[in-house]
Amino acid sequence: MVDGCFDPIHCGHLLYFEKEAKLNLPILCNIASDSIVRKKRPDFLPISTRAAIIDALKPISFVHVNTRSTAEVLARLKPLFYVKGKEWKNKLPKDQIDICKVNGTKILFTDTKIDSSSRILNDYFRRRLKLN
Repeated sequence: MVDGCFDPIHCGHLLYFEKEAKLNLPILCNIASDSIVRKKRPDFLPISTRAAIIDALKPISFVHVNTRSTAEVLARLKPLFYVKGKEWKNKLPKDQIDICKVNGTKILFTDTKIDSSSRILNDYFRRRLKLN
């Protein structure tokens, strides 16, 4: 299982999915709902658009729109692997770590971060402000 907001999706996300695909297992992409994204910042792409784009990507086998916490999804779906970017190492919420231990889900961290959705949006809005 991979997990995130993917708002907007960028090349780093594609590398993240491709790295996960090397495990040669079906990939479930758990996508944060609009309400979850809005806890961090205003959403850019609605969940229906993010889900459609990610569902069309070759490495992804299943898309799950997350309306609950990631810990609840991990508890219910019990994936073999939970894959996050290395920037989450030592930052992963304790409830997610605990559930993975209970379920035998192995947590993996990938070194695929080449961009940030927040940075992309911040740059976009800075450029827009300069044009006005």
